Amino acid sequence: MADERIGKAVILAAGNGSHLRPFSNYVPKPFLPYADKPIMYHHIKSLAEAGIKEIVVVTRRDEDNNGSFKLQNEYLKNLSKDPELKDINIEIAYQTEDPITKKPKGTADAILAAEDQLKGQNYIVILGDLIIESENGNNYLKEIIRRFNGRPMFSADSVKKDDAKKGGFVRGKKLDDMLIEMEEAIEKPDDYILDSAKSVDDRYNVMWGGVYILNKDSIKYLKEVGKGKDNELNITDAMSLQCKKENKKAYGLLIDSKIYKCRDFGRIEHWIDNNLEKQNLEKFKSSLKFYSKEFRDLVYKYVQENYNIDLL
Repeated sequence: MADERIGKAVILAAGNGSHLRPFSNYVPKPFLPYADKPIMYHHIKSLAEAGIKEIVVVTRRDEDNNGSFKLQNEYLKNLSKDPELKDINIEIAYQTEDPITKKPKGTADAILAAEDQLKGQNYIVILGDLIIESENGNNYLKEIIRRFNGRPMFSADSVKKDDAKKGGFVRGKKLDDMLIEMEEAIEKPDDYILDSAKSVDDRYNVMWGGVYILNKDSIKYLKEVGKGKDNELNITDAMSLQCKKENKKAYGLLIDSKIYKCRDFGRIEHWIDNNLEKQNLEKFKSSLKFYSKEFRDLVYKYVQENYNIDLL
């Protein structure tokens, strides 16, 4: 019988945040504020609500990316003092840069940075720049954990072609309104791949929402996977490799838009738009005081010039 226990969570927070420059010159993407807390805090809180108390955050050394990781790392080391997270154990793992590109090598490599903490366990992986929010009190992480049956899983959505090209396109079939059975996934597919698999309603099933559950056997496939799209080592490709070599399936749980809202923070306009929503605006303004003056001034200027809103 498959072991269906989830031992730990891994939050990937080591990227360069190239689509969020110049803001990510000061802090990493997962440490940008959303409402009144850093994005990563919302992940940790959601994991705690789902019953996951052991969390590994994969970050980079203080000096990496011109020193932008120092504030994030100091925050993580002091997070245990937060009364809302008193029962949470947070460990830190460091991803190294590729010596040639001076960038991290991808999501699969980021997980391997936490290999020592993950050996012999199933674990849930959270990408640092996406949040799946509940619209009615449900917790998506709790639901996908509940459905885990020992095989790899991922959060999924059904999207139009332009959005499908940005994620991991899934070959397989829908088992019901919520569950997808995956045989293969292709990271950031080109037009030819999508056009050859065109569905009746012109939508495509993709890995979306930045959540994965990997089983204890996944580590060896993360190590074996070769470089894929953008010359990186991708979770998508490692999951496909595992399905192929084991001749078994992986499963996706669709994000029901009536229950959940998937917030994307991968680009400047997405991050700002999320924060300028009525219920978030005052919290966002207040949270900025915890960041450097240079960062705050940059935010004030950008919002004034692009949204004609004075945050001061």
